[in-house]
Amino acid sequence: MQKYSNVEIKHKHGKKTVRKVFIHKNKGHKSVCVYKNGRCTFKNKQSLTRDEMKKIHAKKFIPRLFSSCYKKQNCKTRKSGR
Repeated sequence: MQKYSNVEIKHKHGKKTVRKVFIHKNKGHKSVCVYKNGRCTFKNKQSLTRDEMKKIHAKKFIPRLFSSCYKKQNCKTRKSGR
């Protein structure tokens, strides 16, 4: 298996989340893009590790594959210090 690609689109509460995985030869990456009102509000792209690529080629499920691509929840704002 030399090439692999997968795109998953989810709609939830007016937002669209697109999660992609691409592998070509020995290199691969995963990406997440979040759309709100038709505009991309968040985008992140990371390379896949060798273990992740081996599991994908073996058709195994990888829990929390995209968890490192999402924003970290941060409760600090400008107004919280007042």
